[in-house]
Amino acid sequence: MVAQKDRNPIGSAWNSLIAAGKEASLLTIAARLEEDNGWRKWTGNTRLIMSVEKGDLNGKLNVTMFDRLACSCEPSDAAAVTEQYKGWREQ
Repeated sequence: MVAQKDRNPIGSAWNSLIAAGKEASLLTIAARLEEDNGWRKWTGNTRLIMSVEKGDLNGKLNVTMFDRLACSCEPSDAAAVTEQYKGWREQ
């Protein structure tokens, strides 16, 4: 999860993923969560930033960007990842 005030959300997301190393899940979703008095609200407003999916055994990572403000790119449709994220949130 990336802090709402973070000016470099991509860097924060990558740092978290790198810190997890081999323990990182097959699919990682970076998201900005709504904050209230310093608390990140898991069930509040969420803005998806990117997803990182482990590819083949060669360590390839498939990165998909969803937030136009976080990259100089045309963001991908986040519909499928949004459903996955909602499923995790409801657990």
